[in-house]
Amino acid sequence: MAKRQVPEKLLSLLKEIGLSEKESLWDCHGTPVVLHKALEKIALYKRITFSEPTIIHSDPKEKICILNVSGSIGDRSEWSIGEATPYNNKNSYPYAMAEKRAKDRVILKLIDIAGDVYSEEEADDFKESQPDKSPNRNMKDITPRPDDGIAEYNKVIESTAPKKQVEDLEPIPNVADENNTMEIFGQMSQELHRVESNPQLSKFASRWMPILKTLNEKESESVSRIMSTMENKQKNFNERNM
Repeated sequence: MAKRQVPEKLLSLLKEIGLSEKESLWDCHGTPVVLHKALEKIALYKRITFSEPTIIHSDPKEKICILNVSGSIGDRSEWSIGEATPYNNKNSYPYAMAEKRAKDRVILKLIDIAGDVYSEEEADDFKESQPDKSPNRNMKDITPRPDDGIAEYNKVIESTAPKKQVEDLEPIPNVADENNTMEIFGQMSQELHRVESNPQLSKFASRWMPILKTLNEKESESVSRIMSTMENKQKNFNERNM
């Protein structure tokens, strides 16, 4: 199979966010495959916002999750389905995988390269074809991926369910009210300071990532500081557990 050419639009975006083709892409049987982490950085750079996912089907015991995600850039919106089932997903966190797949597909649609390039999360074959020495391991994935598998992940899902508060944590102020912005960042920073493990960091990300995405357009510097602190904590936890 002939190698498919990588769209110039994607190469240009990668360059603008400081990534190279070698860092972010590889070829799988003629199909260009891009890292999920690179797409997340592109979404942040392009200020893509996502609505809350709509669960279409959910069965934790059978490791099945199918959901719908919508995203937008300015006035333009796109949506896509993300599915994770035993026949197309080998890991123990189907909810996170379904979300990744849906969001990656929306990002590819919004930057007009869907069908020309695929996310690494589309299929296990794509991940297995990735070169052993990925130069992109320094990119930190903050998507919740609990250490303890299904049971721990279900706790994360429950902690972010509508009308439920995370135990021992104060309710998050109304993000739509700009007068609450400073209070929100203060509360966020205090909770992040108390994070002492990867499972706690996963729960923090589940609770605060929707808020960070909402505030990113107007408070990008503050959001960047929070994201940087999260990445540093994750690095320290991983090194500590090696």
